[in-house]
Amino acid sequence: MITVENKHLSRLLLPLLCGLLALIFLSALRVSRDNRVAGNVFHSQYELYLEGHQPTVIHFKKQIALCQWEHDAMGSALTWRKNSSYASAIEYTYTTRRCKSDAQPRWRAFTFGPFTSSGDTHFEIEEVLESKSREAEYYRSALRIRAFSAYFLGSVDSSMNWIPFPPILQHHYHFFGSGNLIHSVLSNHGSNQCRSEEGGVDCLLTAAPPGFAWFTRGDIGVACQVTDVRPLVSVPLQAWTMAAFVTANDSIRVRQIRLTSVWLQPTNFTYHLTYYYYAGMEMATWAYGDLYFPPYVEQDDLIISYFHTHIDSVSDLIFFQGTPENVFSNLSFASQANGRALYGWNVVGTMLRDINDRIHSSPSPPNRCRYKEVSIPEPEKVGDRVEYFYRKARCWINMSISSYVLLGLHWHPSEQIFRMHSGLRIYYKGQSDFVVLDRNRLAHLPISDAQKLNIETSNMRGDAFQLWSRSEETLPQGARD
Repeated sequence: MITVENKHLSRLLLPLLCGLLALIFLSALRVSRDNRVAGNVFHSQYELYLEGHQPTVIHFKKQIALCQWEHDAMGSALTWRKNSSYASAIEYTYTTRRCKSDAQPRWRAFTFGPFTSSGDTHFEIEEVLESKSREAEYYRSALRIRAFSAYFLGSVDSSMNWIPFPPILQHHYHFFGSGNLIHSVLSNHGSNQCRSEEGGVDCLLTAAPPGFAWFTRGDIGVACQVTDVRPLVSVPLQAWTMAAFVTANDSIRVRQIRLTSVWLQPTNFTYHLTYYYYAGMEMATWAYGDLYFPPYVEQDDLIISYFHTHIDSVSDLIFFQGTPENVFSNLSFASQANGRALYGWNVVGTMLRDINDRIHSSPSPPNRCRYKEVSIPEPEKVGDRVEYFYRKARCWINMSISSYVLLGLHWHPSEQIFRMHSGLRIYYKGQSDFVVLDRNRLAHLPISDAQKLNIETSNMRGDAFQLWSRSEETLPQGARD
């Protein structure tokens, strides 16, 4: 039986209890929101990046189906067994074809091939597609620059169907103008293919967000390394490499998509930001520095960022936003791998434990992105085996934090020598360099702005691009690309 006193007490306690429950709920909601905020920002930026992507894919496929292919020239590629040395390369002749079409917007499309392989085969192509060198010269008050709103780099079959990875690995597909090949903003790799639910092979076509474009200048060329990853003596596969791009519309104002990238460069660094990993023992290496963004950049200016590496021999690739003191607990131990390759048994596990000790003891651990967490592998049948392939590894970047640490961890049980790329590309919105395109679809910039571009994006260097020649380099015997 409830007494009068108990009724009064209940009236007093009930609002307090309800208030307490509300506070607990709101607190939990806030924690949940805080835990998701980076992911929400990340996904919203990815959605912005994909805005207009699917319609562009559909339009591109329809236009390519209408192409009348004209033979443009004969070319020669180098080819060798993927697991063999470069010294075994032989010359392979192919045909370059150009798409003739009146559809608008007019894609400029080229194919190279056919390349016929039966597995475990590597082809290497370098082609200058369109020579515009005279238009890239300095004039009295302007530098002519090309602006691209979308591009495709990949492999196709005789019916122009896109060939996924596997069986064909797009191992470094690049457009180039003036500037550095590896830094070029117009590129594709096997790791750029998305998971099936995110578009799969459709991600080999890249469309700029509305009002933005990629800039380049000079001769427009393409460099590709094509790899058939199937086992040797597979069913013969005939494929063509396709390179296509569309310039931004006439008489519009566009803003530049800019690129900042960070790469591992241990002391056995060779060329084009690569390094060697001598398998058979664990290896760790890391680099640190400061990301450079112009002063105007805010969080909403991030378009997309993602890892690029050769995953076969990578235990993990981790990007931290913070200083080495924020990342490592035992900095004297970790410093042995700073800018150099640290080999040893259990180096990977020791490095990870040291990082975990530092992070767990810190009230504000650094933002981090791990390749093996953000790139979920998909099962694919290769020959008579099922193998797992990692897909596009996207990272959320806090644009207000400049300091970073990039850590690479390697392990492979063989005794091979792996030539590695390990880095992170960050694409973001340019602000001040608006350009107006003329009827020839060339962008005009004052020289002062062009000089600023030389500083703020690695694709716009002042030096002329020189075709890289494999003959200039001596690979270690048995090195694997």
